[in-house]
Amino acid sequence: MTYIEDLYRDEIRDGWIVKSDAKKVWSRYLEIWQAVDAICHRHSIRYWAGDLTLLGALRHGGFIPWREEFSLQMFRPDYNRFVTVLDEINAPLAVNHAGFTSTKIAHTQTTLIDLANFDADKVSGLTIEICALDVANDGSRESFLAFNALNELYAASVDFSAIERHLRGGGKTINDVDVLETISVASESDKIHTLKLYADALFGQSSQAVKLDEAINGVGKPLCKDWFRTTINLPFETIELPAPVDSEEILTTLYGDWKTFAWDDVKFAGDLYSAEIPYEDILQIIARHGGLKKTLRDGYLIQLYE
Repeated sequence: MTYIEDLYRDEIRDGWIVKSDAKKVWSRYLEIWQAVDAICHRHSIRYWAGDLTLLGALRHGGFIPWREEFSLQMFRPDYNRFVTVLDEINAPLAVNHAGFTSTKIAHTQTTLIDLANFDADKVSGLTIEICALDVANDGSRESFLAFNALNELYAASVDFSAIERHLRGGGKTINDVDVLETISVASESDKIHTLKLYADALFGQSSQAVKLDEAINGVGKPLCKDWFRTTINLPFETIELPAPVDSEEILTTLYGDWKTFAWDDVKFAGDLYSAEIPYEDILQIIARHGGLKKTLRDGYLIQLYE
């Protein structure tokens, strides 16, 4: 199925030249989306277009012409159920990462390489991200305790030394220190399992939700849960995407004047990508030629096929 109109033709969208190669990337993202959507419908899991995908849907009726990412978001209880059915993802798709805060699903017959941070072990195909929205501090005592309790657990699971420094400085913790120390030495799977249980139990303690990792880093912006009370469908390229009924309030909270175009953050530039060549083929070429630097000339693969 073709998800993008005039897939093989360059066009101008909102003053930006969109090349056919970019459209092919978008089409692959929507192939992955279709599989995720089918799973969510099968298991009655709610999800919505997230962040810049939501912005693209509302402002452009599809992808932002100068961006390439595609993301979805779920409330924590739905996210926890979603990660239990990831075995329903079938080839040519694959789960690239299934973590506590987000899951990434890749198309294995494609390539996306970050040239600035190249790591052959981390290269995958074109990927979409599904993010969890967790309990946020809405100003109430209950939400303050819930958010900070989850924050502490997450921090301890990543770097317990930060908790130790906090305690040495006279700070206190909401969780028992023994609990924090226990999760810090647990296996990765046990850490994620414990965090998901806590996050699910605490989710109802606030009227707001937030991406936990962004909130910890000071960039996350809490969103009112009531804005998600009803799901609507927004046109997106040739499909429709689920979106919160109060999407405009969400976008205003996240981006301010979201109706004004901002072309200063173009995401296609600098990446080596293909919607048609499997990333394993590219990695074999790079290995044969002795590494990325010896394989690239002015940002392009040389001697692609010997």
